[in-house]
Amino acid sequence: MATHLTEPLPDWPTGSDLRGYRVEAASPVAALLVVHGFGEHAERHAKTMRLFASRGISAYAYDHRGHGRSPGKRAFAARFDDLISESLAIRDRVAAEHPGLPLFLFGASMGGAIAARNAQLRPAGLRGVVLLAPAFAVAEHIAPPVQNVLRVLRRFAPGLPLPKLDVALLADDPAVGAAYAADPLTFHGGIPLATALGLGDAGAAAVAEAGRYDVPTLLLQGDADKIVFPVGARRFVEAATNARDLTYRVVPGGYHELFNDRAGDALAAEAAEWIVART
Repeated sequence: MATHLTEPLPDWPTGSDLRGYRVEAASPVAALLVVHGFGEHAERHAKTMRLFASRGISAYAYDHRGHGRSPGKRAFAARFDDLISESLAIRDRVAAEHPGLPLFLFGASMGGAIAARNAQLRPAGLRGVVLLAPAFAVAEHIAPPVQNVLRVLRRFAPGLPLPKLDVALLADDPAVGAAYAADPLTFHGGIPLATALGLGDAGAAAVAEAGRYDVPTLLLQGDADKIVFPVGARRFVEAATNARDLTYRVVPGGYHELFNDRAGDALAAEAAEWIVART
């Protein structure tokens, strides 16, 4: 299921300067907030949002600060916790739109780490969370001494660009990477050092606090993912000993953007069914 932009989504006022979007279901049984990944923007999930809406799930989304059509220095987060705080505020906005409906989160990659922290910080009021290749482990290839040096360097050069995303690793369909590279709203530079370290810390915190986590969750992870380390998802699941409704699905041969893989349509439909079953 190609989630890259096909046609614009209707605007939705977020109550802030962040750009928001929505796809309303005709007879909604649930409301859902999409939390997108690093470097991309919410409208790359337009097709998924429309599929969810066709199943009775009113889908809302927003561009993170510094991403897409939202203001801010591109892809830069001086304090990663600010992105989590903004996700909580926009979640409240979605809840206010549909006060009588079950509320769900959908987080992809960096958005998966943000959605998990959102649910951990305030589990009350959430009916469930779908995590798609959540960024729980992003620095397994960097030795701890080097990470310590990078943390010192962040004080002096927080915007230092690290290596760029290899768009060929996004999905098993080469057209997805090509569309990402051609999209003027995606970020094409190296991830800023402060953002990278903040994301790593958020993912580590999500795993560290998983033992107290008990929000119904569907976690989807491809075993061929080369953008985040699949071991992060497994660590989260193994640590979530208190979770009573946790579905962990490893997709054989799955790349990072699983809904964009050639077999993504069926997986996205499965996620929609998981949500509806919990309404």
